[in-house]
Amino acid sequence: MVQYEILVSTLIAGLIIGYLAQRARMCFIGGTRDFVLVKDTHLIKAPLFFFIGAAAVFSVSYLFTSVPKWPWFVTGGLLPIAGAPLSTATTVPIWVHVLLAVIGGLGLGLFSVFAGGCPLRQHVMASEGDKSSMSYLLGFYLGAIVFTALILPLIIELLG
Repeated sequence: MVQYEILVSTLIAGLIIGYLAQRARMCFIGGTRDFVLVKDTHLIKAPLFFFIGAAAVFSVSYLFTSVPKWPWFVTGGLLPIAGAPLSTATTVPIWVHVLLAVIGGLGLGLFSVFAGGCPLRQHVMASEGDKSSMSYLLGFYLGAIVFTALILPLIIELLG
C-alpha cells in the first residue's frame, strides 16, 4: 500500500509543479537570456524565487533532520553522492567530481540555450504539444541512456 501512496503523492506533486511552471512560464535559461539580452525581468523572477524557496526549505529541513556536513559550503563537506558511480572510487579526488559537474552543466546550458529553454520549460512546452520540444526531450533522454550505458563506464575505467 505504501508504494501506491508514493506513486499518487509523486503524481500529485508533479501535476502541481507542472501547473505552476506552466502558469509562471518558468525557465532558468530563458529568464537569464532575456535579462542579459534585453533587460527583461519577467522570466527571471521565477528562478529567483525558486532559489530563495529552495534555500528556505533546505534551511528548515536542516533544523528538523540530522544531515551530516550540511551546508557543504560552510562545513567543507563537499563529498560525492553515496551510490553515485564515481563515489565508490576512493582514489578519485574531489576536483574530478566538480570538473565533471561543471562540464555537464555547461553542456546542458549550451544546448538549452540552443533549444530556447531549460529542460523544465521543454517538458512544459512538450505537454502543450510543441513538436520541437518533444524532439528535444527525445534526444535528452536518449542522451542520458547513451551516457549511462556507454560513456560512464569509460569514465569510471579511466578514473577508477
